[in-house]
Amino acid sequence: MIKIVTDSTAYLPEEMVREHDISVVPLYVHFGTDAFKEGVELSNEEFYQKLKEAPELPTTSQPSAGEFHEVFAPLIDAGHEIITLTI
Repeated sequence: MIKIVTDSTAYLPEEMVREHDISVVPLYVHFGTDAFKEGVELSNEEFYQKLKEAPELPTTSQPSAGEFHEVFAPLIDAGHEIITLTI
C-alpha cells in the first residue's frame, strides 16, 4: 500500500488526514525562546493569540531528519511505499 507523508505546511483538513491515513510531520513555530510543534502543541487559535501578544514576529524551523525517520520507519517496516510531499 502507498502511504502519504507531508509536513504541517500542507494545512490539510483534519478529515482528509483521517480519511486517507496521511502522516503529518509538524514544523516548529518559535515565539522568542519557546518552540511549539505546529498543530500539535500549538493550535491555529493559540498561534493567533500569541501573535497578538508577541513583541516580535515568530519564526519557523523544519522538523529534523530524525523526526521524519520516526514516521517513515514503521511504514517501511510494515511494507508500505511512501510518497512524501513537503515544502
